[in-house]
Amino acid sequence: MYLRTVKSRQKEYVQLAHNYRDPQTGVSKTRVLHSFGRKDQLDEEALKRLIGSLMNYLGPESVSELQETLPASTPMEFLQARQLGGTWVLDGLWERLGIQKAVQGLLDRRQYQMPVERLLFAMVANRCLNPSSKLY
Repeated sequence: MYLRTVKSRQKEYVQLAHNYRDPQTGVSKTRVLHSFGRKDQLDEEALKRLIGSLMNYLGPESVSELQETLPASTPMEFLQARQLGGTWVLDGLWERLGIQKAVQGLLDRRQYQMPVERLLFAMVANRCLNPSSKLY
């Protein structure tokens, strides 16, 4: 079991879910055991009560082990930020949206010697990162 967040109509919902294998198809599926509602309206006290009741079933050794591994009060410290570049982000988005595979699939029949998909990406990235470049 695990907690997950699901987006629906620009809202996030928190759910207690469990994965199981469908006996007929053999495919792993997710079953929602309980919905806690919208993330921005989450009842933290209800979650604390749930955690407390779960801890009743664990031995004291297990509870202390869990408390040691959880970074409950560890503050996060910002060390530095590195600029990866807009092209890198756009390339990841290009691949994640499936544009790279779609274009490659269309170009495979043609057997071009040049990497046409990369050339198309370069033109799109240039327009995204510097939209007014054609005006100068």
